[in-house]
Amino acid sequence: MINVSDLNLYPIWAKIIGALCLVIILLISIFVLTKRFPPLFFFLNLYPIRAKIISALCLVIILLILIFVPRKMPSPSSEFPEFIIHGVLPVHTIKKRPNMQPHEDFPIPEEQGLYFVLELSSKNQTVNVSSLEIEGRLYLNMREYAFYLAENFGKKPPELDKEIAKKKPYLEIKWIIWPSRPDPPKLDAYDNKLFLFTLQEPTTESPNRFFLTKDDAREYIGYENPEQRPKLESTHPNLVEFTETKIINNKAIIVGLRDDFRNGNINYCLKIGERKIPIEKEKIKNLKIEYFEQEKDIMQTSLEEIYYRKTY
Repeated sequence: MINVSDLNLYPIWAKIIGALCLVIILLISIFVLTKRFPPLFFFLNLYPIRAKIISALCLVIILLILIFVPRKMPSPSSEFPEFIIHGVLPVHTIKKRPNMQPHEDFPIPEEQGLYFVLELSSKNQTVNVSSLEIEGRLYLNMREYAFYLAENFGKKPPELDKEIAKKKPYLEIKWIIWPSRPDPPKLDAYDNKLFLFTLQEPTTESPNRFFLTKDDAREYIGYENPEQRPKLESTHPNLVEFTETKIINNKAIIVGLRDDFRNGNINYCLKIGERKIPIEKEKIKNLKIEYFEQEKDIMQTSLEEIYYRKTY
């Protein structure tokens, strides 16, 4: 049995033909009962009974075909909640640890972490935020290429630049990050909310995140020319430099997020329930650096304060 509301799923031409068929079937029914058509359709009485029966059968067949006409079903996007990703803010946190013993590599001990704050809105129903997925190729810069491969020690910058341009060494990025805040990671209908995703917990292992051995690093490196896939498909986050730095007054100063994380080489995707929503690269904001005192961290800080506060 067809629900009357289901008729809205049929194309307009099917509705028109279906209506005409119903009118004619009604006329045939009157004829069967009265042996004559109504005066308005007297001309139908001029046809022999055999022609009338054949016409009625044809109309019934047409109506049955219309029942099985492919319906214009709603597209998946119309069934899925209207969902907006307003922006993605990478946050690099630095927390001083004065109670720790200084080390020759970092005279001022500190913890460094990396997070993403996403501004999300839902228009028509409650949704559950599952994960943030980051995937793509991160091309090695000269410093990484020289540091990770022992055979490159002692090579001059022009030689390294030439090899990088030819071989195009890269790290494969395949990360899945679960939301840390809020808990539960739910967005109500017609709500706007900030979500925090933790890519790397604060660590003091090294200010440059290079606590893996060079042998470990080699397993993560692939080349485009000639094609050589890395042995390990997903690079450990601690092996990756996320930031761009400049040397100012003999000191390395973080100036922003590394280009590959903003120019489309690395793709971002938000998973809502079981559906993945690509994030446009234009939505990726520039890196924000947050400094914390010993007794405070990002988990205790207002996300609104971090996300909306302007930096100069």
